[in-house]
Amino acid sequence: MKQTLRLAYLQSMLYRLELLGDCFVDSFIMDYSLADSNATLIASKIKSNKSNHIQQTYKSTYTQANSKVSTYQTLSDIKHKILACKLCSLSNMADDNARFCGILPKQQEVHAQIKSPLMQQTHIDNSNDSKSQSQSLAKKSLKIAFVVESLRLQHLGDCLDCLDASKSNIMLIDIITKVMSISLESAFILPLFKCVALQNNNLLLTIQNNNLVQERKICGDYLIRQLRFIDYAVFFGERLCRDFFNASLSQTKGKILQYSALGHVLHAVCVHDIMNMITNPPLKRETLTNLNTLKQFIKVNNK
Repeated sequence: MKQTLRLAYLQSMLYRLELLGDCFVDSFIMDYSLADSNATLIASKIKSNKSNHIQQTYKSTYTQANSKVSTYQTLSDIKHKILACKLCSLSNMADDNARFCGILPKQQEVHAQIKSPLMQQTHIDNSNDSKSQSQSLAKKSLKIAFVVESLRLQHLGDCLDCLDASKSNIMLIDIITKVMSISLESAFILPLFKCVALQNNNLLLTIQNNNLVQERKICGDYLIRQLRFIDYAVFFGERLCRDFFNASLSQTKGKILQYSALGHVLHAVCVHDIMNMITNPPLKRETLTNLNTLKQFIKVNNK
């Protein structure tokens, strides 16, 4: 019994530190315990002081070990997994290694504005109120993500100048800077689909016009691992709302939602897809209401 507990403990430590996820570890422990009739109660029913001490030691050890690994290092590990992914049909449509993990915040203040077609066409709100709120969020090191199905890029990379000057990208940047009052250098922009549509209209149309159940599941697993490092999120579109909250946009209207990403709880709102807002401008009002709800929630919870 002691050896079984020790082996399960060591295995779970290794898998967690390799970022394979809480769900994987928990199911591994349960499967392992079922293989030994003397250890069937390993996951939840062992009540002795000795086993409780082991569990407490494990949690403490994992917390200390994981705290030594920065967010950027662990997100980098996820990026390497994504770059090597060829698990679904979309990967066959994209060029080799044409993967986009998302836009990540810069680790240090950026004093020069990034020059790109997108940035040249986007007018950032520089009011004192916007600056003070952005600085407040930065001081508290809040991690806020904007989750979309896919992004239009002009080239590969992980910074803002990768985005092309499409209307959807310009509106997204306006939402981040003008509505949420967040500096671009501190925002996460994460796509569900990681295969890049560089001058590839077929890939874009496939994503827009098909359910892609299997592909959404595969890419969703990578996104969930990224969300593990996020405090707050905005999900764009009906399909993402159903993927992550099993609800429609009308059901989530005006509500702060909770999502557990491998044991980490983040708060979020769901809003209309950006392209839908472009073609149907009245949807912007409802989206603005939800965004202001999240903005106020962040403000109240981080005074």
